[in-house]
Amino acid sequence: MTIEIPLPCCVDRLCDVLSFGRTFGHFWLTAHMGGGYIAGYMRVIENHPWYRFTELDHEVFSEQHTGIDWVGCDRMLYPDWAEGWWLAFHCNHECDWPDETIAREYGCEIDHGYRQSYQLVRTLDYVEGVLVTFAQEANAEIAIQEMKRKRNG
Repeated sequence: MTIEIPLPCCVDRLCDVLSFGRTFGHFWLTAHMGGGYIAGYMRVIENHPWYRFTELDHEVFSEQHTGIDWVGCDRMLYPDWAEGWWLAFHCNHECDWPDETIAREYGCEIDHGYRQSYQLVRTLDYVEGVLVTFAQEANAEIAIQEMKRKRNG
């Protein structure tokens, strides 16, 4: 897979990237975490209100799966790109069940213990859908900040 976007510093193996895209100007990617569990990452750049945001429990993130679990910088910086800041959610919480298709593709063992009724299979489609919604919210945040600047300006 050729990937033409920087990676978050916690994704150390390119082969773990399952999919990537760009929605409303925000890059996003999904990555395999092992055992069929998937994580979703979305990137904002320097001028975005969430850039270098570290308050993981902020209400703006509460709607995204179980909230934002990790924030961090790009692995590498490209000279003609602004520095990026990644926000991520992981689908390996108590409410999550791994995607067995992904686990089989990676040759991983899945814990076939008793599945609780509240555990939902978190598929690649699910994670990508959350990322698209997250990118829409990030875009809306830019519009809100712009309106505030115009009103105060």
